[in-house]
Amino acid sequence: MCNEAAIIAARVDKEIIEAEDFDKAIDRVVAGLERKAKIITGHEKKIIATHESGHALATYLLKNETIHRISILPRGKAMGFVMQTSENDKSVYHRRDLLNKIMTLLGGRAAEELEFGDISSGGKNDLEKATEIALSMVGELGMSSLGQISYAGLLSSSFVFPAELYDKAKDIIEECYHQIKAMLEDHRQMLSCLADSLMARETLSGDEVKQMLVAFESH
Repeated sequence: MCNEAAIIAARVDKEIIEAEDFDKAIDRVVAGLERKAKIITGHEKKIIATHESGHALATYLLKNETIHRISILPRGKAMGFVMQTSENDKSVYHRRDLLNKIMTLLGGRAAEELEFGDISSGGKNDLEKATEIALSMVGELGMSSLGQISYAGLLSSSFVFPAELYDKAKDIIEECYHQIKAMLEDHRQMLSCLADSLMARETLSGDEVKQMLVAFESH
């Protein structure tokens, strides 16, 4: 990342690497190169802004992580992203932590459904990650109604997992989706305000997002 920041600074003939150069380097390393040639229609831009705002608002409401930056500028394979940081580098996660992660991942899709009455393909990667966490909770960590049981030692074998395992994982995801959708609906105006700001500016820092949402809550 430091090397990338140095390259970015050198390209504009800077003698000193500044904070903005590190920010750009983080975006490039984490999210990929900006796709400046990618043309996004007004409606697509609104969908992406709403989706990323859903992730950001979920993060803010659940308070499990801190927003570093939110953007709807296409980078790598992503059409937009919310960069999050954890205040504590955890090695151990409680069940609630994992449920919050799933809810945050599903926040983008829930926001789309609230705003447009439909969902898009933009939540594909989010759904994959949420499913992975839910299956781990059920099949490896003993965090479901199936009880204190783990199939972790059988993951590399030809063992066929019981269908009940997948059903329980689906139940976890469905309940998380229901909860985050209800939370976002309760804060619908905040969601719209954030999406509109993102549409206008395309990239917002974590501090700007926090100030906006705190100010909105105080009124």
